[in-house]
Amino acid sequence: MLENGHLQLLTESIASQELRRYVRRREKPIQDNYHESARPLIEDGLNSIKSSEEAHLDPRLWSRLLSGCEKATYNFSPDGINSYSQYLDRALGVFAAVEQASGAAPLVGESRRGQLQFADQDVLIWNSPLHDWKKLWQLLSELAVEYPAEPQLIVIGEGRTGQSSAGWIEPGRTTDFTNRSEKGNYTKPRFRRIFWRPFGEIENSLIDANTTLDEKRTAITNQLSTN
Repeated sequence: MLENGHLQLLTESIASQELRRYVRRREKPIQDNYHESARPLIEDGLNSIKSSEEAHLDPRLWSRLLSGCEKATYNFSPDGINSYSQYLDRALGVFAAVEQASGAAPLVGESRRGQLQFADQDVLIWNSPLHDWKKLWQLLSELAVEYPAEPQLIVIGEGRTGQSSAGWIEPGRTTDFTNRSEKGNYTKPRFRRIFWRPFGEIENSLIDANTTLDEKRTAITNQLSTN
């Protein structure tokens, strides 16, 4: 089926089709959120999304950019995708920039995984319209306990309210380690290593009028480091 000059697969899910349409409608406003020197990163990243296979769109980006590590994504219907533009535009912009700057590989998996693989770690971009940052940390702390053997995860995140600095997310002292989804020997590791990187730190690199494109690439890639 031909739509607006683009070939659409009739077997493609509604969520995947709607995300493609959304990116085509919103690509200029998304780019305009950042300094013009960052445009090649955003533009190339959005073009990559528009041409991606369905598995790379649903649910990898829609709706995981909004739901993060939560298993239930029923709160986000593709029919109402425009109502999430305040959060989705920024999530798509940061995702596009991180993917293009770092050269990270697409990662398709369960909600406990990220959307990108960089070196030996997963990367998850999560801009939540539902929870504040404390709730996001709680959910990630639970994830760390539930799946201790998964690769290290870097979360580039933001909640609907509040903000926090970069740092490791670790279970509290009273955490019960006996209720886990993974089976096997749990002597080590006891929990998954998860590092939180504030969403705004990536955006600051993108809006910086005093750095070149190459400097932006380097700054963004450096922020995928936990050192």
